[in-house]
Amino acid sequence: MESVAGAPVVGDDLFGREQELAHIWQMLERGAHVLMTAPRRVGKTSLMRELERDPRDGWIVAYADVEACTEPGGVIAEILGEIAEKEEFKKRYRDEMSDLFGKISERVSSISVATLKAEIRSAVKSNWKREAEKFRNLLRSSTLNDRKLLIIIDELPIPINNMLKNEEQRREAEIFLSWLRKLRQDQKLRNKVHTLVGGSIGMEGVMRRMGKSSLINDMKTYHLPSWSKETAAKFLRKLSEREQFQLGESSIEEMLALLQDPIPYHVHLFFEKLQTELADKSGLISAESIKRCFDEQLAGFQGTAHLEHYKEKFESIFETQEEKSMAREILKAACMQQNGIKNSDINTANSEGKKTIQLVLNELIAEKFLAIENGNVRFCSNLLRCWWRKQVVGVRT
Repeated sequence: MESVAGAPVVGDDLFGREQELAHIWQMLERGAHVLMTAPRRVGKTSLMRELERDPRDGWIVAYADVEACTEPGGVIAEILGEIAEKEEFKKRYRDEMSDLFGKISERVSSISVATLKAEIRSAVKSNWKREAEKFRNLLRSSTLNDRKLLIIIDELPIPINNMLKNEEQRREAEIFLSWLRKLRQDQKLRNKVHTLVGGSIGMEGVMRRMGKSSLINDMKTYHLPSWSKETAAKFLRKLSEREQFQLGESSIEEMLALLQDPIPYHVHLFFEKLQTELADKSGLISAESIKRCFDEQLAGFQGTAHLEHYKEKFESIFETQEEKSMAREILKAACMQQNGIKNSDINTANSEGKKTIQLVLNELIAEKFLAIENGNVRFCSNLLRCWWRKQVVGVRT
């Protein structure tokens, strides 16, 4: 088990995700192209990295993180650079891609991935559409000896969403997504090349904002859940045993009740903070010390670093000031009580523009800020609720 919370983990350090891995492989082997959604810190990247590290027999897996890309050519460069690193493709790049990238292909086996990507990015900059199509044709003509290629594209919704801010880039994003759909639907690549697209903001929401949901309607959506409470409790037991920091069952129950949503990173971080807080106070773990650690170290000012991205995500998923203002009001109302606010009260309090209210509420639910339970709209994560109440709304008591 990984000692430090936060970094992606694979192999023995990837805890409690056997069923999820099996489910994803089952979807892929049935021929699906997968759209994986999950908030940050749930373990999406770790799961993707594990697919790459330990592929099933008959599969080649290439993982590309495209979060930092600003245009389609950069995404294509990331994908090509990762595929070029696979032993099965190095020779093919030298033999078959000289027309595509000129002298780059001659040095694929001798230059770093970063250098390769930079040179590919430069090569595709002038006409990424032409080079992307050449890549598709190369895949069509490639012989994989009955093996299948899985292309994982992590955080694709982020650059696509950023492109929506500019009309010219918006059009480029649409063309790129159309090309990606054509790649998925190419009959010569059927059961030969598969894709898995993931994001910490929902691709479905991005496509709704584009008005182009049809460009991903051939993909199978998989929502990666947080740990179950049973898995989270098992993790805490094993971690406390290894670290010789003994948590009783009542302490574990208290921690998970405070978190409410057992996001793997938050569970691990809670343990680390509590262990540090009580390092010189062995035997003094109590409900009060656990609650104090939660309030001060996780949901207080110290929590800014690991929760700030929720504010950034909030800003990215709403286009108009009217939508943002309405979303702020809904979140403000929901964060005041752990059980949230009645769904009927939201609609009553905002009788005008009900269509917009429902659109905003649906977006907050899709992006895992909120959930509806027993007629109440509440925060999915009590940690996020408490942090949002203090740091965003400004309520200190």
